[in-house]
Amino acid sequence: MRQNLVLLGFVVVVTVSAAAQSNFAVLSGTIADPQSHAIAGAKTELMSTATGAIRRTSTNTQGTGELLVCC
Repeated sequence: MRQNLVLLGFVVVVTVSAAAQSNFAVLSGTIADPQSHAIAGAKTELMSTATGAIRRTSTNTQGTGELLVCC
């Protein structure tokens, strides 16, 4: 049940680097419960459907986390 709340509460903001030839982006967001309370220590995972590469992170005490995305 908690995993479902984490997925429902995940708000994603993608920030793409301004460098001309960059292939990197930062995926950041906040994980919150239905009452909008931050969830500290929530584990998040991003998997590329093209390559199968997996990136993992955990949220900080404010419920935010970041992943560096390449290519």
